[in-house]
Amino acid sequence: MQTCNLDSNGIPTCNCENFSGNVSTIRDSDINTVFCDPRFCPDNASCCEKTFSTLFTPNIINKTVEPSVVNSLGVVNMTIRVNVTPETTGIVQDFLPSGFRFIQGSFQVNGVNTTPIVRDGAVQFNNLSAGEQVITFRAQAPFTPFPFQSFDTARAFFIRNGFVVTFSQTSVLVSVRGTSTNTITV
Repeated sequence: MQTCNLDSNGIPTCNCENFSGNVSTIRDSDINTVFCDPRFCPDNASCCEKTFSTLFTPNIINKTVEPSVVNSLGVVNMTIRVNVTPETTGIVQDFLPSGFRFIQGSFQVNGVNTTPIVRDGAVQFNNLSAGEQVITFRAQAPFTPFPFQSFDTARAFFIRNGFVVTFSQTSVLVSVRGTSTNTITV
């Protein structure tokens, strides 16, 4: 037997008897309560079985780097867009392209300056709230005599009650022009 109801916060929940699915990462404090998405159980039928694996999607992450081709020691603008679903918080990590350096003071979330955690070529921001979040910052390319390409990878983790419930990742290829002016003479 199962029933779906709205809790005091307006979140649909399903109470399932003898539910055998693995729902440990999204289980509420009541062992038999699983959060449901009403898109999959509008008539309260089969609510738990259809929603526990897709509950927190879509958590969209989109990454852009402008310009995508930069000179040695040039500056790029990074933008990450994340949709954090209700009842979750987000953590975003950006792994800078090889040799790139985060520019202090450039980090913003929804246009508000804030301070991320920066270490080992990665920039991280914790506790993104629900809704669409736009993260922007700048990074500087390394000095290099030779051109190269490297990926910038952004990851987002979505957390509910201390558990990661879903994960998204995207990468963008960044090209760096070298400073070498060597010419071949024949």
